[in-house]
Amino acid sequence: MNAIAIRQRLGLPEDAPDTDLTGALQEVLSYLTSLDRPDCGVMLSGASSPADVLDAVLLSSDARLVGYRQNMMTMQRETEAMRAQIARAHSRDIVNMQAEKGYAISRPIIETLVELHMQKPDEALAIMQCLPNLKMRLSFKGQVMQVPVPEVTDK
Repeated sequence: MNAIAIRQRLGLPEDAPDTDLTGALQEVLSYLTSLDRPDCGVMLSGASSPADVLDAVLLSSDARLVGYRQNMMTMQRETEAMRAQIARAHSRDIVNMQAEKGYAISRPIIETLVELHMQKPDEALAIMQCLPNLKMRLSFKGQVMQVPVPEVTDK
């Protein structure tokens, strides 16, 4: 290959000075050298065609983008899991607080109330406040009168 053909391939005029040719070749060499870095993920030889260089760069970019997308998806899943854990802990605290206030919340219904509070907090609170309040019953003072129940007899 002669100097004129090289100049044409590099997009230089046929009569471009040798300094322009040298500068253009240095740019190409530095670009090809940058592609040989391990972090780039592209390995080419100096004899690679421009089409090979373009294909390698596009494939490398796609591979890196796939990696970034996978990392983003992983972080999104982890963030959603952390949000769910925080929401569950908050709802469990609310249910425990209602139990401490004296509302009779039995063990089998605790998880149901936690799940409901995570989705519809107002409804969960309304249900919990409809449950019997044991502390209110204990706060009544005075004598409890028992009304005699009439005995039922068979005739």
